[in-house]
Amino acid sequence: MLPTDLSVSDLTYRPIVPAAGVTDLAIWDQTTGGADVTGSVYVLGFDGQTVQVVYQTAGPDMTTKLVGKIPRQQLKLDQEWITAADPQASPARNYTRVIGFNVKAKTFHVVSDNRSWLGVYAVSRNATSASGSATPLIVDQVIAGGPAAGVLQPGDEILNVVGMIPRKNLLGPQVVDELGSLMPGARVTLKIQRDGASITKTVTLSSYANAARSGIDAPSPGSLGVTVQNAAPNSPPGAYIVTVSAGSAAQKAGLADGDTITSLDGSTVTGLNQLVAMDSSHLAGQSVSIQYVDAAGATHQTTAVLQPWPAAETSPEVYGL
Repeated sequence: MLPTDLSVSDLTYRPIVPAAGVTDLAIWDQTTGGADVTGSVYVLGFDGQTVQVVYQTAGPDMTTKLVGKIPRQQLKLDQEWITAADPQASPARNYTRVIGFNVKAKTFHVVSDNRSWLGVYAVSRNATSASGSATPLIVDQVIAGGPAAGVLQPGDEILNVVGMIPRKNLLGPQVVDELGSLMPGARVTLKIQRDGASITKTVTLSSYANAARSGIDAPSPGSLGVTVQNAAPNSPPGAYIVTVSAGSAAQKAGLADGDTITSLDGSTVTGLNQLVAMDSSHLAGQSVSIQYVDAAGATHQTTAVLQPWPAAETSPEVYGL
């Protein structure tokens, strides 16, 4: 039974023949709850003995059509693309996916998807960065084989897409919405902050159907437990520790207020952004080697075991772009 505030409409079911010798049943509907409308799709397969769901998906305001001819029928799904930065009632744009059958793997898969893909994971600390960005978005991981490979690097702070006017009242970094509004194949110029300098980089966007996206999981950041800023001009380059949280991984490793972290796991830390990206790419429970310079100028080496983010703090939000 459905709750009293929900109703199902446009319930449709059709046989689908996605490949020679394969006949399944596609079912789709729309569920309305208050002002929200959600479309759902299920494909049921029968192996001669049992019926099972071989594909399913759902999304806001999604409509479904059966397209193509036997034996290559496919499902075309049209829906709103609400990025992680968009308010619920203000999508970046609509997008289309086509779902087809992979004969070799004998599974349904995404044949095409016209959402744009940059090929990075980036993190946001929801605070003002050294560049002055209200919601800094810092590259944490560049996906091998993706559009940004060889162009962007961990620690880059992505500021905006050059030439685009940001929308108001976004819930996250403006570049998330800007990239979402563009189509695959668009050639974009990104304004970024790297090692304290403002530069631009040009990338040709791919799509969500790019094979390089498969099997890639978003990083789940661990916590070092420090508040940092860029080191002062006359200090050793690195991430200057303003405060070390009591009981944190940093405190247990011997770090203190006034220390400057200069490398993490052998990679040079030139400032705040590099530390955020490197720290966020490690999971809770993982060990990281840290080189730092104390307030007296002496260099030290230590190892910290990252902890889960405290419940009272907001962990970095991870965006797949």
